[in-house]
Amino acid sequence: NLDADPLSAALFKPVEHHVSENTNLKLQSTFIRNLNVNYENTSDFTKSTKIEVLKEKLKDIGQDSLNITNFTNLVRLNALMNKPEQAEASFDLLRKAKLEPTTEILNHLLNAYARVGDTKNCDKVFSIFEEKGLKPNQYTCGIYINGLIVGGKLEQAILQEVSWRKSGIEIPETVYTSIIKGCVKKKDFRKAWSMFEFLQSNYNTPDIKTYSLMLHTCALNKEAEKALELFQQMTEKDIKPSSTTLNSLIKACGSRLDYYAESFQIFQQFCLEGFKPQVDTYNHLLDICAVHGDLERAQMVWNDLCDRYISENHDLNLKPNAMTCMAMIKVFNRFLKLRVGRDLKIKVPAITSKYESNVPLLENEEFHYRFSEINTKKVQILKEVKRFWCFIGGVDTFVFDKKKLDGKPHLSSDGVEDSTVETVKETNVANDVEHRSNRETLVDIDVKMLNNLLACFANSDLNISQKIINLFDNLFSHYNASPNGKSYQLVLSSLTRQKYSMNNGTALNFWKKFLEWDEKIEDDSLKMLINCDQVKYKKIATATLKSSVEMEDIRRTQFRSKEYMFQNFLAVVKGYSLINDFDNALATIEQSKKFRCSNYLEEIRFKNIRGFIDKSYNMALDGDLGIAKKLVQICPKPAKDDEAQIRNILYEKNFSKNWWGFNALGVGKARRMAMIEAIRKKRK
Repeated sequence: NLDADPLSAALFKPVEHHVSENTNLKLQSTFIRNLNVNYENTSDFTKSTKIEVLKEKLKDIGQDSLNITNFTNLVRLNALMNKPEQAEASFDLLRKAKLEPTTEILNHLLNAYARVGDTKNCDKVFSIFEEKGLKPNQYTCGIYINGLIVGGKLEQAILQEVSWRKSGIEIPETVYTSIIKGCVKKKDFRKAWSMFEFLQSNYNTPDIKTYSLMLHTCALNKEAEKALELFQQMTEKDIKPSSTTLNSLIKACGSRLDYYAESFQIFQQFCLEGFKPQVDTYNHLLDICAVHGDLERAQMVWNDLCDRYISENHDLNLKPNAMTCMAMIKVFNRFLKLRVGRDLKIKVPAITSKYESNVPLLENEEFHYRFSEINTKKVQILKEVKRFWCFIGGVDTFVFDKKKLDGKPHLSSDGVEDSTVETVKETNVANDVEHRSNRETLVDIDVKMLNNLLACFANSDLNISQKIINLFDNLFSHYNASPNGKSYQLVLSSLTRQKYSMNNGTALNFWKKFLEWDEKIEDDSLKMLINCDQVKYKKIATATLKSSVEMEDIRRTQFRSKEYMFQNFLAVVKGYSLINDFDNALATIEQSKKFRCSNYLEEIRFKNIRGFIDKSYNMALDGDLGIAKKLVQICPKPAKDDEAQIRNILYEKNFSKNWWGFNALGVGKARRMAMIEAIRKKRK
């Protein structure tokens, strides 16, 4: 019975997230200074630092120096590097050396499994404790609970903590931070805040990691005011912020449009008070620029980072990394999707960095790419995207189309000349492969980054269908990467929005290619899951699975799950409707009902294909009822019962607790108030 336990009570207690009345709605220019934040020794002692220290200790180990201390360090090193197999092998060597394990070395072995969520082997380590007569300490319990959380067993972790605490075992504070992290990962923010309040009431002051985690939670929920109040509370308790704390605060403010400008003011105030931002901070600034599609600001942030990297003797803490480049590409993508053709409504002051330098940008520097003034024309922005990718990706421009460009990106501080994109020589794809650049990429290129680059062109809505196909074919083959469902979806959604690609068959050929790829991946996934070598056993194999959820989880990681494939079928239906090919549109709707298995996908409803419905309605007015009748037959009819209509009104009109719809539904008073509050919050 856990009803009387304070932790259980805290987890299921409703938490109000309203900020106090005296919290300012907008930041004052002296907000940070008034808090008297102390930045001394605020850098985090990272995992990489611990690894380097251990490697140094183990550097000169010989056969004659294999003692218990060195074995302990060896197991710990492999645990920190997330290598449980090597940690287990090191432990086996300890046994062969006929040395008795200690609680410390077993804790490190347990940590090796816990860090990767291997709960089965965690249980085996506990059996070794019993076998050797060793008593687990508080750190053992904390590591085990963290392993449950990493393994996705949050509820079991909470129950285990309650059980151990009631048996008298002292639970370290870090365990509760891990539980909060598990709640945030599952997006159960109510439990995360409840656990934070439990920590405050039972441990007086949570540590800096917990505060940073809660600020990150505020960023995910766009609770800028709550984040500012939390940061103020932390500084009043004389807790020194780390770079992670400050980054989370900046991101929390930047997640909201009304606090977007203030997030940069916070950044400047931090710098004026002595904080030296590193590349992670710049990555967060670029991320919030991407959220709002602010290309102008993002280019200034990039330029400032590169200037500092060069002027401060190539400090590795300032070197742009894969996350920096990824964020910059996201900015281009978001700008093309939201802001092209519109005036930039957000006006924020330019970044004033005290690290500005007149050091010339040399041609042999690694990061010397400078953005020139932005041009709001889509074609010019796409050219800028090409140059930027050629710079970081170590490729020539052949990957973007069939034409080989002789001009190379001008990467000096003077900007880039548009004339370099003029085509000089025509070649085919086979010849282009021979002319690939031998330059190494400046950062690691993965499928996620390639998809973001692809999205820039797919979201531009320009009539460049063939260029998108070429980019799709060349890009993944050049980097030896396999496209996933997201890659196919980006290209398909772009092609089906263009009449030209629908009429000439480009979009439909790509759709067939997509379905063939999906079928192949489906077969491979089934074979991998059940070790079945023949496709004819597919139905039997599927039936023998423990749960269809298991297979759906695999599809979701490949971006082929039911929600993704529903959107793909919908895009094709809309594409056919765009060119008035109604028969094939209806056939695609029928095909969606039989995809993989009967009723696997959600049914396509009238609300999903408004354009198609409007065209069939106009045809019906002209006396052609054929398409309209077929639509009514294959699409589920809109709900017309009283309850469905009332629920639609709930989301469309204002109402009070005495509204007649509540009486029709039989909703009680408490439930009425809860529904009203939920709708109001959603609208807000």
